[in-house]
This record gives sequence, C-alpha cells and structure tokens, in this order.
Amino acid sequence: MNSHLILIKLGGSTLDNTESIRQLAHRCQFFRAKGYPLILVHGGGKAINRVLELQQLQSSFIDGLRVTTPEMMDVIEMVLSGRVNKMIVRMLNAAGLSAFGLSGVDNQLLQCSPINSQLGRVGRINHINPTLIQTLLATQQNAHLGIIPVISPVGVDEHGQALNINADWAACELAVRLPAKQLIYLTDTPGIYDGDQQPLARVNRQQLFELITKKIVTGGMLAKVNAVIHALDQGVNPVRICSALPSESGGGALCTLCVP
Repeated sequence: MNSHLILIKLGGSTLDNTESIRQLAHRCQFFRAKGYPLILVHGGGKAINRVLELQQLQSSFIDGLRVTTPEMMDVIEMVLSGRVNKMIVRMLNAAGLSAFGLSGVDNQLLQCSPINSQLGRVGRINHINPTLIQTLLATQQNAHLGIIPVISPVGVDEHGQALNINADWAACELAVRLPAKQLIYLTDTPGIYDGDQQPLARVNRQQLFELITKKIVTGGMLAKVNAVIHALDQGVNPVRICSALPSESGGGALCTLCVP
C-alpha cells in the first residue's frame, strides 16, 4: 500500500490563502484519481505568530526552529490542532474529499523527546505509531474513495506532555518511516533559490549542502532543506519543494526537484 504513498506538507502563507487550499484540493483529487494514497501534514507559523502577538508572547528562533516555552506551547497546540487543522479539513471536505484531522498526540502518533533545553518544548520524533494512519490509508485502496489524514505537527513525550515539532521535520519523518514514495513541500516560494536569488529547477544532495555551507539557505528554509537531505538519505526520492500560491500567469506551480 505505502509503495505509492505521497506525503504533502502544506505551509507558509498558503494557509491564509483560500485559493491555495482549493488548489490543494484539486491536487489531492488528481492523485486520488490516479490511485495514489495521500497524507497531508501542515504547519501554521503565521497563524501562531498572530495569536502569540495578541498574547504578548515574543518568539525567537534557532536554526529555523521556534524556541517554545510552556505558555507558547498551549497557544501552538490550540492554533495548529484546532484552528488550522480544522480549516484544512473543512475545505477539503467541501471540495468532495474525505479528510480526517488529527495531531501527533492522537494515539501517540508522534512520540517525541525535547531536542535540547535551549529550544524548550520543541520535540524530536523518536518513534511513530502507524496504527491509526495505516487504518486510514487502508480506506484509500479504491481510487476516488477513502479518508485522507490531515496531521498537525504536535507530538507527545513519555509523560504525556505536548511538544512542538517543526512541520517540515514531521513531514520528513513520516515520509521516511511509513515510508512514502514521494514527499512534496507546498510553500509560498517557488522552490529553493541560488545565490543570485533565482529559483533552482533541480538540485542534488551535495548542492543542498553547499547552499547551507555558503549560508544561501537560512531561517525557515534551513530547517526545510535539512529535512529534505535527511529524507533523501533515507530513501525518499524524489522530494519536491513547490509554490502553492495561485499562479498569476496560469503556467502552473514552480518547483525545485531534489534528488540524491
């Protein structure tokens, strides 16, 4: 079943763009019509920022990862697993797809431990419990039918404490461990840029390392590219980073193809 699995991660400003979600639904309908089972993972950094600002909680980042205090974790879980997750599920269902929203907390899907004390409640995935996901994927054996899991990247530690997981890494680890045939990152940029700020059509693992070493890739894209490298190293091939924003030219999505 998983040999054809496609895992899509949705993030960036696309989550604030109704047309982008509609286009996501069209992509999902296309893949399902071809018989590909699907899983969606989403971020929600911009939505989190807005609520943190209302709560007067200041954010800081280390290598693209949000330093997360216990107070911030309450907000992050509420926004990701509540507002953002259910918005995506509602819109996919309205488009005629069957979507089911859950987080990494449900059935201990994403079992984590803190990365380090500097990052606070930021989790590293140690184990994935695939039982619930495999049950949902089994419903997708018939093209056009089946339930698409929509996963919020909130994990749980051995004490039942919620941890914030970078969505790019959550998507990567799920793709590696299930495993998935293909991993697609949909974001608000047309892929990865070179040193001249031009989008790259194709990059390999060594070129990705060079972009990191030369500090061409920084911030949130740094976490994404590190996740891409890990996925490639673990046999997920290809990985695509594509624009999910509506194309003004009508020429379709721009994309960087990442290969070993």
